[in-house]
Amino acid sequence: MPKVPPNKMQALMQKGQQSKKSGPPKKPGGGKPPPFQKHGGDHEDDDDDDKDHEHHEPDGDEVDVQAIADRIDNDEGDEHLMDLTDGYDPDQGDPNPPEWVEDEDIWEKAKKAVEPHEDQYDNKWAVVAHVYEAMGGSVKG
Repeated sequence: MPKVPPNKMQALMQKGQQSKKSGPPKKPGGGKPPPFQKHGGDHEDDDDDDKDHEHHEPDGDEVDVQAIADRIDNDEGDEHLMDLTDGYDPDQGDPNPPEWVEDEDIWEKAKKAVEPHEDQYDNKWAVVAHVYEAMGGSVKG
């Protein structure tokens, strides 16, 4: 075994004790983002007061509308929301928002988030309903 100078040995021992105190290494970025967020929105370095962000609902920029639309097109949408939006069409006299929407402000935000590409979706109102839920909107009943 090679001889280690005493001052180097002491430094190595101190370093070993410090690493034991710090615990296991932390994952960078804190893990995967929630499914409603676009990837890359890391807020770890934000120095804002936490009280300003106690209950933050994602807005249209934080919800991946296209991913939601793709799930619906692949028959992977929420069955309950799909049933609620089946046949729903406010242009044909259905109420807007529908009776099952609890938060009209979030419903309006969801509609605005879907609007830029609404012509691309086979079931626009199912996309709006899923975006509404992803933004924190609740369904009555």
